[in-house]
Amino acid sequence: MIAYVCLPLFWVGLLRLARVSLRKATIPSVLVYFIITFQYIGLPVLYFKLDDYRSPDIESTEVVGDIFLLTSTATTLVIIGFLASRVALRTDFATRALTRHHPEPANTTRLDTLGGVALTMLGAATLVIYIMKIGPSNLALVAAIEDPSDTLGINILRSHMGNAFEGRYYLYKLLMRDGLQIGSSTLFAVALLRPSKRRLLLFLISAVVATLSFTIATEKGPLINYLAGLMLVGLFIRSNGFLLRRWLFGTALAALGAVALLYMAFMGASDPLDAALQATSRLFTGQIEPLYHYLVIFPQQHDFLLGRSMPNPAGLLPFEHYPLTIEVMSMVHPWHLREGVVGSMPTFFWGELWANFGTVGVLLVPAFVGFAVCWIADTLDRFSPTPLTLAAIAWFSLHVKDLSNTPASNYIIDAYATAVVIGLIGFHLLPSPMLSRALTNTTLALKHAHSNDSQ
Repeated sequence: MIAYVCLPLFWVGLLRLARVSLRKATIPSVLVYFIITFQYIGLPVLYFKLDDYRSPDIESTEVVGDIFLLTSTATTLVIIGFLASRVALRTDFATRALTRHHPEPANTTRLDTLGGVALTMLGAATLVIYIMKIGPSNLALVAAIEDPSDTLGINILRSHMGNAFEGRYYLYKLLMRDGLQIGSSTLFAVALLRPSKRRLLLFLISAVVATLSFTIATEKGPLINYLAGLMLVGLFIRSNGFLLRRWLFGTALAALGAVALLYMAFMGASDPLDAALQATSRLFTGQIEPLYHYLVIFPQQHDFLLGRSMPNPAGLLPFEHYPLTIEVMSMVHPWHLREGVVGSMPTFFWGELWANFGTVGVLLVPAFVGFAVCWIADTLDRFSPTPLTLAAIAWFSLHVKDLSNTPASNYIIDAYATAVVIGLIGFHLLPSPMLSRALTNTTLALKHAHSNDSQ
């Protein structure tokens, strides 16, 4: 317990050396906060079996002790990666970012509003197409409203809306989830910087559409991400990124209330107290429990994968991709497949490294992950702080924080991040004088060519 209490103090010291401030919302600091929340706070709860929802599946406290050692090692190495970026790239997320992200009303242009509206409309249209493809009667949300007690039926429908979806789900998700989040967050930033009834109405409409999209499969995570994204955008604008207690408390209260309502509506919670307990269990121990199964399964029940869970686009590489999170779920809960539910069991990114390479993977990769996170954050920090930029940075913060509960291989070929970066660069090129001059010259050349043809 002494090591458990003292280790975070050591991390704080390393973060200061790496110039990553925990008082300011940045991509590295958000990742650290989520690692501590999802993967560290609940360790004593699981070790002493204080969580009635998770304890039945935890048989060996020794394995929980191994989780503590490996999580502590991986987190320390991630922060060492932050420190390496400080030395190599001179990144600074404690002072320099204070002057870069200071949005003013003057930074808000008509293009931001149009961009937010366009992303919202595109996301809404994609959502309608997705609903028509699924079929309105096959939506998990509709089933939950009609019969909240039918948890199996809801799980099956949720499975067919995601893991077992027939088609390119990532394209739908890109537009109706990520695009909607960035669009709605942009309109929120515009409404904060230039308050007016029209801008507020635009944001509220986008918020309704986004909320529908995030809850249509009765999932809890997307809605929490959306609320957290709005909080980050608000912090960027109101406090230059500094963490304000009232914003944190308000967002935490709204998130807990939203999750509790979702548990009561969709997960069979009997009353608000039971819903709050289930939500707390999911928050602090729900992401640690899968690590337990990863350590039990690999290599005792299944040989190390040796890289087979990594992406293999179009089967170009000489191995067959192993869907790790889905396979682990089917091993732990085999009844899922028998009932037609295609579930998944993601966890802290070192879980995948363990499943592939054992201790070696956990020791070699996390520092590179930390370095990459700071490089990405420093690159995004160089864009001018327009509302759309702030919304994109908030999205990236939450996208990267998923390393605390999802495999690192998801980021090797990252279509979502690539699309957002390309869109952000394109957005900043649109109003640039260079592009304006190029368009003017092209127009004049076309007119000149047309006049010569007429003669």
